Amino acid sequence: FEFYESKLFISTGTGTIIYSDLTDLSKDNLKFKKINSNFMNKLGSEYVKNRRSIVKDIFIKNGKIYLSVEKKLQEDCFISSIISADFNLEYLNFNDFFDMKECQPKFSNNVGGMISDFKDNKILFAIGDYDSSTRLTKKYVAAQDNQSLLGKILSINLSNSDYEVVSMGHRSQSGLFYIADKNIILN
Repeated sequence: FEFYESKLFISTGTGTIIYSDLTDLSKDNLKFKKINSNFMNKLGSEYVKNRRSIVKDIFIKNGKIYLSVEKKLQEDCFISSIISADFNLEYLNFNDFFDMKECQPKFSNNVGGMISDFKDNKILFAIGDYDSSTRLTKKYVAAQDNQSLLGKILSINLSNSDYEVVSMGHRSQSGLFYIADKNIILN
């Protein structure tokens, strides 16, 4: 979920985004409105229907909405990705914002996917290890490999999608938060 412009936004695992005014939260009869989008076309309706947990996080900033998703590029090729759309309560036209570009052979729950605000017009993005520590040989741990984005927390520039690794060695991050006044990343 995400709070933005006095509204609560929720995304389901299959990309349905609903919202309600925060003033309605205290009422007995809470009503949500659905925002239409191209999400199913963007990620493939069969894939989304079969998986049911494609969306990992929702984040809204500066008139843009970001969804962390697990994409299927082809058979046996899954990647962590962020798609974005201009903020609009009527229709969201999602486009690619960031792709991990490291195919993983299976869909995994250890994908991370959390997004947090960061400093200098950047966001933090957590990528899990996709079970690489148990799936691959014990001598190779992707989370410790500087050439891999698996098991990393990235700082991604919102203007151009450039990124840098800010933390490594993670398996499946289940939370991500930045404390600005202390310059601390919590995971």
